[in-house]
Amino acid sequence: MIRGITYESAECPGHGIQPEHADFYAPEQLSAGSQSAVTQLSSAPQTGAASQQPASQPTATGQPAETQPTNSGQPPSGASITTSAVGTDASSSVSARSPLVILVHGGSFVKGSGEVDNFPRVATELAALGWSAASIDYCLPPVGTSGYPTEVGQVRNAISYFVDHAAEFRIDPRRIAVWGASAGASLALDSTTLMDRDGAEPIVAAVGWSGAYDLGSTQGVAVPIARIVDNYLGCSAAEGTCRTTAAGASAIRHILRGSTPPMYLANSTHELMPLEQLDAMRRALVSAGVPVSIQVIPGSRHAMAYTNIAFCPTVSFLERYLGATAGECQIPSRVVISDAGVRRLTGHTPSARRAAESAASAASAGGRVGGHDARKHGVGAGSGGGDFGIHAVGE
Repeated sequence: MIRGITYESAECPGHGIQPEHADFYAPEQLSAGSQSAVTQLSSAPQTGAASQQPASQPTATGQPAETQPTNSGQPPSGASITTSAVGTDASSSVSARSPLVILVHGGSFVKGSGEVDNFPRVATELAALGWSAASIDYCLPPVGTSGYPTEVGQVRNAISYFVDHAAEFRIDPRRIAVWGASAGASLALDSTTLMDRDGAEPIVAAVGWSGAYDLGSTQGVAVPIARIVDNYLGCSAAEGTCRTTAAGASAIRHILRGSTPPMYLANSTHELMPLEQLDAMRRALVSAGVPVSIQVIPGSRHAMAYTNIAFCPTVSFLERYLGATAGECQIPSRVVISDAGVRRLTGHTPSARRAAESAASAASAGGRVGGHDARKHGVGAGSGGGDFGIHAVGE
């Protein structure tokens, strides 16, 4: 693990110029090899697309259920870092490098860190599976100060940084996915749709856990979420004068046929983020012909709180676009981060993938999921426009 990589130093509203950091988790088989040990990384952030084109996307098959698209859907300088083995041979074959998953933490757009919550667990497990992971921080303005568009811009810059330094980190810039949770899901998917629309970085897949994707919608939105969104936007999304700003900050407004990559969306049925946000994003993706897989989890768990349920189905989705993992998916273990690196506190639990998939019978049966009409949200075949399957698993 490499801690405290500075991918950008820029203005953060309410804080002035400050560095933004990322932690990099190298694949375990790479870290254990003969690559040179890196104790310091100093690189200026760059912009622009990588010269490589996105890898071809394999046909989506298997679990979890995927919505098949149709046309009938509804509308820096560096920082001192701890020693870790990372290859720096720029001549190494791109195809021999690992894919990268960029992780974007949540926290209502005003708090949080890539070193807290469950993302260190997720990143450590992804590295154990043979993929690289980068858990990024971004500007967190104080409450009462708008974070838009600074925050989404910094997520984009972090993605560009790792693309531009792909050789140093021995990652394949043609196989990059972005994964966000809660506010991080909003930023991850907004960044992804904007960058792919603009022809910037070749993101091949994106994951959103409990995110808001249409910040101008008030359907099912409780007061706490409305306040969080309004603070991020710097205006009230319910007011007409804020409509343009809300649209600009919404991933759902930037979807483009032939450009937006496949997505995996997860949400609980009775949680902080209304299920309507997931469903609206699903319909918009289907309308644009973008493959989308959906996981609806009964109960009230929000974002990282359902990691043990959603992690392996999410990895299974990403394998279609990043390539197979080096082993069988496990529920992420608890970890401790220190100057010596990252350490698991417990051994792996039994495989979670089979357990999650065996609990999905509610989806295939239709009916009701967690008190919601399953067919209303597209569960099972015959819901119109293809197989609008929701992969529902229990808590």
